[in-house]
Amino acid sequence: MDRRRSCRNFTDNITTEMITIKLLLWIAFIASFVAWSVYNIRKGNRPFYLLENIIKGFAFILYGAYIWDCQYERFTLILAIWCAATWWVLFDAAMGIVLHGNPLYVGRNSGWIDRFHYINNWTKIAYWICKLIAVWAIIGATRYVYLNS
Repeated sequence: MDRRRSCRNFTDNITTEMITIKLLLWIAFIASFVAWSVYNIRKGNRPFYLLENIIKGFAFILYGAYIWDCQYERFTLILAIWCAATWWVLFDAAMGIVLHGNPLYVGRNSGWIDRFHYINNWTKIAYWICKLIAVWAIIGATRYVYLNS
């Protein structure tokens, strides 16, 4: 395999199971944030999304550096797209299911991206188009990761 296309050394033998475990680590991180946010909301507190976004950024840097050992720009970009898209889609769906029983729920007091949903009908349409693009990006990035790791 061409070394420029992967995030590993030639001597590493990454199996499909190992790739799956690495991807599931990020999803477990998302689940931990869902649990923390639900805990705070049920206590009557609103989650502090700015701090959470800073923590997510640091977590992504550590995830890319230590879990994937990323050294090449293309793979790192694809991994960043995968992480951001899975976060947006899975976090919102999980919060909707846990708090409202609806994975497509968009709250008026949710994070800053969800507020665009309620500006007017055009932004509502744009919001859902972007959500579909994120799902497409997850599928494409997952495929890329499995083919190039």
